[in-house]
Amino acid sequence: MHGLSARRGLAALAAALCGAVLLVVPTLNSQAATGDLGHRGPSFQGATNPPTAEKPQSKLWFHDGSWWAVMYDAGTADWRIKRLDRASNSWISTGVPVDPRAGSLPDVLSSGGKLYVASHWVTTTTDTVTRVSVARSSNLYRYTYDAANRTYTLDAGFPSQIAGMSTEALTIDEDSTGRLWAAWTQVSGSSTVGYTSQVHYASSPDGATWTAPQVVPDAAAAIAPDDIAAVVSFGRGAGTSSIGILWSNQRDGSVYWGVHRDGAGLDDWRTSVAVRGTKRSDDHLSVKTVQSDQQGRVWAATKTSLDSISGAPSSSPMIELLQFKPGTGSWSSTTFGTLADCHTRPIVVLDEENSLVHVFATGPVSAGCAYSGVPGAIYEKVAPMSDPVFPAGRGTPVMRDSASPYLNNVTAAKHPVTSATGLVVLASDFQTKAYWHADLPVGSTPTPTVARRDVSTAVVSTASTAVTVAKPSGTAPGDVLVSCVTLNGGRIPAKGVPAGWTTISAGGAASNPKVYGYYKVAGADEPARYSWSISSPTGGTVGSAGIAGYAGASGLATGVSVASGPIASSGTLPGVTAPTGSMLVGCMGINASPTSITMQQHASMTERWDLGGKRQSYADEVLAVDGPTGSRSWTFSAGRAWSGWLTALTPSR
Repeated sequence: MHGLSARRGLAALAAALCGAVLLVVPTLNSQAATGDLGHRGPSFQGATNPPTAEKPQSKLWFHDGSWWAVMYDAGTADWRIKRLDRASNSWISTGVPVDPRAGSLPDVLSSGGKLYVASHWVTTTTDTVTRVSVARSSNLYRYTYDAANRTYTLDAGFPSQIAGMSTEALTIDEDSTGRLWAAWTQVSGSSTVGYTSQVHYASSPDGATWTAPQVVPDAAAAIAPDDIAAVVSFGRGAGTSSIGILWSNQRDGSVYWGVHRDGAGLDDWRTSVAVRGTKRSDDHLSVKTVQSDQQGRVWAATKTSLDSISGAPSSSPMIELLQFKPGTGSWSSTTFGTLADCHTRPIVVLDEENSLVHVFATGPVSAGCAYSGVPGAIYEKVAPMSDPVFPAGRGTPVMRDSASPYLNNVTAAKHPVTSATGLVVLASDFQTKAYWHADLPVGSTPTPTVARRDVSTAVVSTASTAVTVAKPSGTAPGDVLVSCVTLNGGRIPAKGVPAGWTTISAGGAASNPKVYGYYKVAGADEPARYSWSISSPTGGTVGSAGIAGYAGASGLATGVSVASGPIASSGTLPGVTAPTGSMLVGCMGINASPTSITMQQHASMTERWDLGGKRQSYADEVLAVDGPTGSRSWTFSAGRAWSGWLTALTPSR
């Protein structure tokens, strides 16, 4: 049986036969299409908001050997607790309901055998009157884990009410005494007295009864209606157990931090600045900690608004990783992504076992973007906790739908991950109304995987004024396309390069052959063929190779090596310097045929095509270590004049 009616029928039959019986219904994923990364999951049709939003919230947790999530169920039209079956990459519904409201969003905390779900009604409008008028409650659901049946049971007396107002985002955490804390932003007031937007908090000894909402006691807690806040428990390993609230303040462009020591008076807060500066804040933040960390450090991913400054350099930070050290009481920052990378909606995940910090964010699938905030694919970068410096570029794509470049709002667990748990992240596509997830290994900085596509080539006759090659079959958004064009006379003017291609080599110094090189990042709608115009009729060859797994948007590494030589039996191209994981790409052309060209054996250098003496040979390899690559050489079956180029495309990691 399939569908909602079948599920209800099975549930009724199970209840009639056995009384209280756990019904598990697998939600099967569709088969992955060529170019997809990650796994497509169930539908969330009917949800008012992207169900994996908002930025500081967590929808996932690991418990009893499995990953779990609170997910919107299109069939039952409510939120449900589901478990990931890793063997089939399917989410299995436990049948346990959470919030029935389609317009709500959850934040999840797993602590021992208890599961806490804070569910709030979402209001994202910047209109203060509308925000105040939507007075719907934020509720706390508390569940107890049933190990025998691998499910959760709602505790008696729940849900409880945290607050009576809607908000853009609400998060919860638990301090070292077992007390729960919630933080959110809220617009209050009326047309008579005026409106204020402030950072609020409340706490509870057990989740059943909550203190009245209070405003964080700092003038900087008066914020813009669009600002958000997040709460985190930290410092247990350092003996400084505390609750922290991080919030954005777009009124003055800064990010602020409030600290409450566990056991102190409920209104006893110390506040400070995490980041100060013009346009250094936006309503995007995610904050995490490792409780066992003896330094008590806190990590947060934040988004700036520097892209709203006219003429801001493309190298300006768009996403920053902040680090707080209780020992100094101060924050430091490092750049995760620049304005050119165009990231949005970042989250932090901490690898406790290997002392690594993972940051995930949304980025466009094509090389550029019209503005930040566009959906696309989910990218990851990893850095050591001790020195969180990230490689340049967009990152390694970990979730991508080749048919719908609209993935967004990645979410993960609050708690750190280990090699035993692995790392599961969840995202959603609001166009197709489908969940996506990625199940990633834990233990080291990932090296991009090269999954090569097809290679297409063409031989151009004399008297031709254009060279045209077909798009390699199987090309998917985010793939890198590399093209080499060899001409026997004539040249390719700048205006003769097809749209979207970046020049690697503009032909070189030799008059014959002239060897051009280009690359581009495939978008969602690539043409079937690409054509380069030539200034005068000529003969020549062209080849194009598509390589998946490299988003290449960060461009060339440290330079291009271009060389040529007189008649000889071999040609050598000087090396370049590039970081680990870069794709070394080279192309060699000769002036005559029929003559074969052979790449001299070197490490993992792979010959991609040789046009049987028609002047062109191409090779690539993935660099295993940072630094200079050394030269690369090709041999010819007969002496020929030659020309070529070599460069390293830095993967987006």
